[in-house]
Amino acid sequence: MTRNQNLFPGRGFQSLLLFLLSFILLGPTIRTHIGGILLIALFTLILLSAVYSLSERRATLIAVSFLAVPSIALNWIATLYHPSHWFMSVTYFINILFLLYVIVIIIKYVFFSGKIHPDLLFGALSGYLLIAILWAMFYAILENMTPGSFAELMSGVPENDFLSRKFEVLLYYSLITLTTLGYGDITPLTPLAKSLSALEAVIGQFYIAILVAGLVGILSRPKISK
Repeated sequence: MTRNQNLFPGRGFQSLLLFLLSFILLGPTIRTHIGGILLIALFTLILLSAVYSLSERRATLIAVSFLAVPSIALNWIATLYHPSHWFMSVTYFINILFLLYVIVIIIKYVFFSGKIHPDLLFGALSGYLLIAILWAMFYAILENMTPGSFAELMSGVPENDFLSRKFEVLLYYSLITLTTLGYGDITPLTPLAKSLSALEAVIGQFYIAILVAGLVGILSRPKISK
């Protein structure tokens, strides 16, 4: 067994990528309460898929499960019982810890893999989309702590749902910031909101640049004949 096989997960990222794409595409189209339940169920599948993808090594499985269990529990409580803004901020923070850990493991897997294969690309795409969700949660905490941090957020909509309409708007903003597309329909107003937005844009560009450089490096390595 090679060093990379010992170091990285081997379960595959196909399911994780599929659930991520479904979550991002279906989120803006869901408006009913039942739809919200389906959306949190889909997000739960994302967390469980991430756990499964990283479950090859026992130590990693224990660590990621330790973070996933409270994340899933708090997500459902926040969705079903509409708690306070303080509880929502704690829920987002626990999810941020989970996502950070998963993203770091995926990045290690992608950038230190010895060869190019489909799972490498699935992992790279999953990591990129997870960064967008991670930053949307940063924005959600900021908006909870300092309402009005972003211009053009919808007013009059419930904010005390884990995956509320406002979070969907923030996820949309996170995606266009990460890709540096920037339509200009949502604008950061506070200094911290501007700093977070700028940092996300930089990370998005670095991620793509380093990914391409890593793939080129793998392709340019001389093949060792057996």
